[in-house]
Amino acid sequence: MIKIAIIDDDNLFISLCEEYFKNTDKYIIIPYSDSKLFCEEYFSNSFDVIFLDIEMPFFSGLEVHEFLKNNNSTCLIIFVSNQDKYILNCFDINVIGFIQKSKIHLQLPTALNKIENIFMHSTFTFQTKNEFINLSKNEICVIEVVNRKIELHTNNQIHILKNGKISTIYCLLNDDFFLINRSTIINMHKIISITGNQIFIKNIKKAFLLSKYRKKDFYSKYFSLIKARNL
Repeated sequence: MIKIAIIDDDNLFISLCEEYFKNTDKYIIIPYSDSKLFCEEYFSNSFDVIFLDIEMPFFSGLEVHEFLKNNNSTCLIIFVSNQDKYILNCFDINVIGFIQKSKIHLQLPTALNKIENIFMHSTFTFQTKNEFINLSKNEICVIEVVNRKIELHTNNQIHILKNGKISTIYCLLNDDFFLINRSTIINMHKIISITGNQIFIKNIKKAFLLSKYRKKDFYSKYFSLIKARNL
């Protein structure tokens, strides 16, 4: 399921969204009428998409978006406003749309179709002992070999994958991932800090070691990612 945060101090808009979403099981919806509270709770949640009102007390939608960028968020953003004059200010990294509140019934279905198309092309299938699981790239934190077993760390749990090799899995992933040593793949967007040859990943307490043989390629990719975020 796709996890969506709706951040808007307009309770009527939140109610309209919740009414629309109640007839589908594709989404998990978490509403916030307080942008400051969202920022405080951001690190304890992991959202795929954020509907973000532009005009709010405490932090405006543009300020929240800047907060997300500064914290390397990969969430897709859809800005929301009563006024279309803000549209030109909303083109930025990870922003995929703009909804006018007065046209929500027309524009929300279109926005959701766009979201589903994006996730359809950024979802990976893995086989565990008992089932196949589909995960979006935003759900995957680390894939590593531990005691000859392949562990896949998501935002809130660990899956043991059935057979296979870490190198084979790496070939199936996209450019959002990097093989930092012979037994560990990380999601580049989940990096929260780097100390020496230790890489720290969001939602995981331990550090992961960067091989000296992979260091040059890693930093080339990492700095390209940072540059793209700051455009």
